[in-house]
Formats: sequence, structure tokens, C-alpha cells
Amino acid sequence: MRSRQMTAWSALDEVTDTSAFVRSPSTFRSSVSRDGRFPAVAGRYHLYISYACPLASRCLTFLKLKGLDHAIGVTVVMPIFERTKESDEHRGWVFPAAADEEPGAEPDPLNGARSVRELYEIASSNYVGKPTVPVLWDKQLKTVVNNESSEIIRMLNTEFNGIARNPRLDLYPAHLWASIDEANELVYDTINNDVYKCGFAKKKDDRVLMSDLGSLTSIHDRARELFYYLKGGQVYYGEEHSKACGHNRFGRIYHIGHYPVRYEHNPVHFVGHSAGAQVVRVLHHMFTDKG
Repeated sequence: MRSRQMTAWSALDEVTDTSAFVRSPSTFRSSVSRDGRFPAVAGRYHLYISYACPLASRCLTFLKLKGLDHAIGVTVVMPIFERTKESDEHRGWVFPAAADEEPGAEPDPLNGARSVRELYEIASSNYVGKPTVPVLWDKQLKTVVNNESSEIIRMLNTEFNGIARNPRLDLYPAHLWASIDEANELVYDTINNDVYKCGFAKKKDDRVLMSDLGSLTSIHDRARELFYYLKGGQVYYGEEHSKACGHNRFGRIYHIGHYPVRYEHNPVHFVGHSAGAQVVRVLHHMFTDKG
């Protein structure tokens, strides 16, 4: 991997000398609970997200659908990576300097931070790692509770029911755990994360999402079966989901991108990393057209 002399990394630093992309695990993994260090009370927590990150955006999805936007504030960062400090070359999520600088984004209202990196350094003065979104922030202790989206959405689903407007809405019902987990793992490991693997590849032969069309077809078919099963019979989001989570920041990413140096010779990463979860929609259209 690249030398990590800086305290903050980016995805570029997670590429080994053999061009393999190895994602670092999330570092803040505490949990909100009714009787723990982080109690589920209204007004204590804040969610930092980017519309350009599908993993962060799903936290906003849960927040809206559960009816928790009155109890947990949300701040959206700029959609394009920028320099996080003048003292080094690290690029990452930053806040706009003014509310009218970028539609939908706003300055940090709690700590006056210029970047998500600064939030991590407030939480841990000796932090070394990749400052990512989402961030579930504790306003009282001035720290990051959790930065792993899959854990944050589970907390939002169950731990805040005492103050949620839609406490009976269960987006992770016990009888569907196996299917939901399979769908999440399938799409994340073989599509969302694979665009990083092929995007940062140094060898031309590694710049493929799947080894052959048959494998890709199989994955697409299984993902479609799972999604139709989950939505059709048990979990239905409908129009409310679209209204709450209509992401409009992807357009900027298509034209600019987070890692411009990578895109000139590797367009698949440009499309894949930019689209995130939308890759599934592209695949659906592709196979429909093929048929």
C-alpha cells in the first residue's frame, strides 16, 4: 500500500503493491442503546452524510422512514472530494464554507469543522485512518458513535423506537434476516466494492467487475430474486421511499469524480464508483436489453 505518513487516508491508500484493493474496516463501532453509554434520546445525535455515497444515503433512508428526523439532525457534505487541510495533500469529504455554496450541502452547525476529517480528529486527537461518511455523532460527548452504515441503520430501526414517529415500521424483520443479509452481501461484495477493486487495478486484466458474463448474469439474477421477494411480499417502500431518498448529487460525480487521476485510463471505475448502488439498475437495463 502507499506510504501512510499522513494521519488521514483515502481509498488510494488501500491499494497494495500488487494492485489489490483492500478496504479498511470502519473504526468507530459503538452502539446506541436504551441503557448504555449512548442512550437513545432525542436531540443528542447528529448524522453526517453525503448524497454521493450510497452507503451514507441509506442511513438517511432509515432516518426518514422511521420518522426520526425530528430527533436526529442531518448535515450533508459537499459531493466532491477536496483538500481537507493546507498542510498535506489528503482529499476527502468537506463542508461548504457557506450555505449557498452547494445546493443541499451546508456548513457544520455543531463544531464548525471544515471537513469530516476534522470531526474524526475532534473525536480522537491521535486518529489515524480514513475519514468516511456516514458519521453518527454524539453532540454531548463530542465523539463519533459509529461510522459503519450497516450498524447505524440497525440502530435507527430498533433502538430509537421510543421516540420514532413510525416505531412499528420494522425494516429488518427477524424472519427476513437471512434474505436481507444475503442481498446486502451479494450487492456490496460483488458490485459496490468490486468497482473499487477494478477501478484501482494497475493491471489491465484486473479491470473487470466479473471474470465472465455468465458470473455477472448469475449475480444479477439472484439479486433480482431477492429484491423482488423482499419488496413484493414483505417489505414495501413505495413512493414514500422515493420522496425521502431522491438523491440528486450523482450527476456531479459522473462529470468530475473523486479520484480524477484514475479515470483517464480506467472509465469503469469512474462509472462504478460514481453510481454506487445505481450499478444494479444499470445491470437490470443491460440484461433486459440483451434479452
